[in-house]
Amino acid sequence: MTQIKYPLSALFIALATIALPAHADNEARQAILELRVQLKATIQTVEAQGNRISELNQELAKLRGQQETSKNTLDTLKAEQESGFQSLSDRIRVFEPKTPEELAQIDFDKAMALVQSNDYAAALKAFDNHAKKYPNSDYAPQVEFWRGSSAYGTRNYKLAITYLTRFITKNPSHEKLPDAMLTLGSAQIESGKKTEGSATLQNLIAQYPNSDAATTAAKLLSAK
Repeated sequence: MTQIKYPLSALFIALATIALPAHADNEARQAILELRVQLKATIQTVEAQGNRISELNQELAKLRGQQETSKNTLDTLKAEQESGFQSLSDRIRVFEPKTPEELAQIDFDKAMALVQSNDYAAALKAFDNHAKKYPNSDYAPQVEFWRGSSAYGTRNYKLAITYLTRFITKNPSHEKLPDAMLTLGSAQIESGKKTEGSATLQNLIAQYPNSDAATTAAKLLSAK
């Protein structure tokens, strides 16, 4: 049989409406009256607890909102602090003494910017200065290559041949060797040394057949 549960307030109403017969036992009457009082007190306690729980939930929600606001404020302050430190660090770094290799990189980048703007005369001068200031730099091989390439750009083929020949001799495994051979062969041909230039281009094709430089060399040879 299913047990039916009534809320406390309904039970209180039920007890309140119980009609006691005139001949009812005084003790039973007193027990019912006491039960009514206890039940009323219980209902009031439950209602008070419910109200308190509701108040606590509201306070908890408020505290959570304050906590979230505080967290966002803290995150913002932290980000601003980190940004300030980074900015200060960057400003300090500008005035810090740089190593020779760092200075070599700065000057190399400046010279490369001139190559990219097709100002080969200025680039040649910049690379010449770099070679004098940082002869033992890690950039020295690249500087030699770009000295030759810049000289070729100024149509100073004799100087280009000198720089590129030295680059190839000193750096037989460098990644720019195919490009150096292509420019060298072209400079030799442009300067009137067609036999030497053709031999350089043919060696390029034989040694690096899959390179872009070899493809260009083949076109130059076929155009002769």
